[in-house]
Amino acid sequence: MTKTEITYFRSATGYNISRGSTNVPANGGVQIDVYLTRALSTVSTDIVGSLTVISNPEGAWVYIDEVCQEIPTPVTISDIPEGDYILTLVKDGYEDLITPVTIIRGQTAEITANLIPI
Repeated sequence: MTKTEITYFRSATGYNISRGSTNVPANGGVQIDVYLTRALSTVSTDIVGSLTVISNPEGAWVYIDEVCQEIPTPVTISDIPEGDYILTLVKDGYEDLITPVTIIRGQTAEITANLIPI
């Protein structure tokens, strides 16, 4: 028997996109439970910064503290509360890239990443 791998995306207003993949057996279906997380809340512009993320190749999904930011690279994300975060870039066929990033109020942090093929 063969199986097919599918990739799925689910989104809703006010929530971040959920993304994943699973194998579907040739003779049946599969149930996928998807859990959505709320988007970063609106905060005062006095205590926020931005993050620009560029990847090679482009098209990697950007996660901040495991929350998908709903748009692939290259991207600039605004209104991120000041603080320390874990940035993860995910692209099919490449190793996930995980790195810390610090957001400073009124500034734009920049991350440029070369993804490694699997």
